[in-house]
Amino acid sequence: MKKLLILLSILFAISNFCSAQLTFQKSIGSAFPDDGTSVKQTTDGGYIIAGTTMSGANLDYHAYLIKTNANGDLIWTKTFYYKGEGGQDVSQTYDGGYILLGTGVVFQEAYLFKTDAAGDTLWTRSFYGLVNATRGYSVQQTIDSGYILALTLDLHNISQDSANALLVKTNKTGDILWTKSYGGPKYDIGYSVIQTNDNGFIVAGNTRSFGADSADIYLVKTNADGDTLWTRTFGGNRNDIGYAIKQTGDNGYIIVGSTNSFGAGGNDVYVVKTNSSGNILWSKTYGGAGSDIGQTIQLTANGGYIISGYTNSFGANHGYLIKIDSNGNVEWSKTLVGESANSVLQTGDGGYVFTGRVFSDAGDMNVLLVKTDQSGNSGCNETDAATIINTVTNKMADISTKVESRSYSNSTVLYTMGSGVGFATTLCTSVGLNEIKSSLPLLISPNPSAGDFVITFSGIINQGTVEIYTVMGERIFSKAVSLTSNLEINLKNSSPGIYFVKVMDGERRYSQKIMIQR
Repeated sequence: MKKLLILLSILFAISNFCSAQLTFQKSIGSAFPDDGTSVKQTTDGGYIIAGTTMSGANLDYHAYLIKTNANGDLIWTKTFYYKGEGGQDVSQTYDGGYILLGTGVVFQEAYLFKTDAAGDTLWTRSFYGLVNATRGYSVQQTIDSGYILALTLDLHNISQDSANALLVKTNKTGDILWTKSYGGPKYDIGYSVIQTNDNGFIVAGNTRSFGADSADIYLVKTNADGDTLWTRTFGGNRNDIGYAIKQTGDNGYIIVGSTNSFGAGGNDVYVVKTNSSGNILWSKTYGGAGSDIGQTIQLTANGGYIISGYTNSFGANHGYLIKIDSNGNVEWSKTLVGESANSVLQTGDGGYVFTGRVFSDAGDMNVLLVKTDQSGNSGCNETDAATIINTVTNKMADISTKVESRSYSNSTVLYTMGSGVGFATTLCTSVGLNEIKSSLPLLISPNPSAGDFVITFSGIINQGTVEIYTVMGERIFSKAVSLTSNLEINLKNSSPGIYFVKVMDGERRYSQKIMIQR
């Protein structure tokens, strides 16, 4: 047994030492306009992308699902034909399949498509009011294997400029358990929802009903049943919007969006960091003299954040990546190929991947998939951006949000699914050489695990840290260790799925996957 452990340790060390961060830029699409809106890394190291494609005689909009391998090469594509809709958000589910949230482009309904690992549909649902239009923005699988959806409910039957943020909680087959709307008499939108560590939810968006002036960032914290615990607004004298939110390691929250109230240009990327009660710890803007929008934000392994969006401050419209530390200071920023970077996350090798849209020389619009190294380099079509950073003083309000239980309907969608005719063009690809080499192999046992497992190191950790992250880059465990060769971990309260164990001891780094099963 001892010889086996030594052999495994040597193999782990060699494989990690020889590995490097793969980078590439891929244009993926069909003969019609295509756009990528959401990307996630899958358990096989590849990527799943949600987007929109157009096809048919009338060039209708359809939800588009793309699966690639770790190199960005196409494995399969799927197109969902119903009433004319686009794919908004996608995630891999606990069973290895995918959940895709779509929203109607022609008819305003939200749609939920559940597929298996090959992209073939297991079930579908639509969500609609009797007289109200609905748009879908965000979906996440919850700890009970159901789903939480962030939608917007138009109330045009009440007012021509009225809407509420809407949360819909379903079971694992997409049947509604409850729906709650949040807002006031004007236009209030929920763009992003996550389940929080207390099993409740938090939704970020914007509100015209409350706040300082015009539109402000809108933050609503609920319990597990969707009942409001507290609400906050943030902003200035003009329009401010929150597009995405994540919970941080200190149980606070980080929100990204755009502001017209502060910053260096017409719009700037706007980031607000709060504590667990929604009170501001710091807020900053990033951008230049033009218009800059932040669309997604993710936690990174070093305790900072990666932001994606678009900018026209540094040339024509480009995708925009900003890496900041835990205090909001810029570590690097890049403009990249394409019109936008709609979704970003940190990958298992410490680099980043994002999706958006790109125009070919012939004028065709395609899905863009870019994999960078840990410094944001992808090999071509990129420049360092002279991002201007400003610390701002927000107007913050603690408000009483009206919450209502809604009588809402959902039904099985009768639609046609086809294997999309997709092609991928490599714009550039390279292997980076600046990855930190590891000399600290480790063994995790048992793996898979029910939640209790032991990390055994081949050498002694002198003064280091062990951290565990979800595939979304959220840190769920951190422990300082010293003068030890093993560590017992208990993740029995964590959701089933893939997690990344990262070990740091001075200059030595190592990471390994652990699968939690019930």
